[in-house]
Amino acid sequence: MKYNTILTEIHSKTCLIKLNRPSHMNAINEEMTDELYKALRIADEDNSIKCIIITGSDTIFAAGADINEFDDNLTRYKEEKIEFFIAKWPLYINDIKKPIIAAISGYALGGGCELALLCDIRIASNSAKFSQPEILLGLMPGGGATKTLPKIIGKSYAMELCLTGEIIDAQEAYRIGLVNSLHKKEDLIEEALKISSKISKMSLKSILLIKKSIKDSEYEKSTSDPAELRNERDLFYSLFDTEDSIEGINAFKEKRDPNFLDK
Repeated sequence: MKYNTILTEIHSKTCLIKLNRPSHMNAINEEMTDELYKALRIADEDNSIKCIIITGSDTIFAAGADINEFDDNLTRYKEEKIEFFIAKWPLYINDIKKPIIAAISGYALGGGCELALLCDIRIASNSAKFSQPEILLGLMPGGGATKTLPKIIGKSYAMELCLTGEIIDAQEAYRIGLVNSLHKKEDLIEEALKISSKISKMSLKSILLIKKSIKDSEYEKSTSDPAELRNERDLFYSLFDTEDSIEGINAFKEKRDPNFLDK
């Protein structure tokens, strides 16, 4: 299929999906969300595919939600009860039965980091950088980070990332267990394909049941739980019309520091 915001390639029994909005730093919008899910579902339903890889470019994995599209629709999301596009990702990706590898190079910020967190295996280039910067806009993560991060890196590190909005480099991400391994950026896709090739040699039934069993055990009450997802989403929505969130978004657009008034 032809897409506007992603590219897909088939490598033997692996589907490689590349986020592709270079003029917007791969910022996630509603179209990318829908196209990514469509590509994932097609790969998931294709019995010749056993593994999926999601990646970006050498310099940017994904720069979070597209703030312009996000800002224009804040009121509509809340008043019309429309699901915010980033908030769809945990449910979308938890629907996928086949293993997903995130190959991360450059920046994975906000929703981009959350997308990586939802994948089953994460590898990164030495240039990768991670952040949950929503608090800098007077907001909070809305794509599952407050649920996935504590289970992956522990409560303390999750609190620090979400409460400070600071960017951590690849070495720190590896140290705290956010990614499995680090590689030269020019070798990253090859390394991801090596992992997917090993997986793809195995029985598809075994692959599917192992992933299901690990998810059932590890995430018994986590991002796969709709009630827990709704909890994060409702808290996220409650910040939409605060004075500080409006100030934070405007400051971001105007490239200045926000002046939060705690309102």
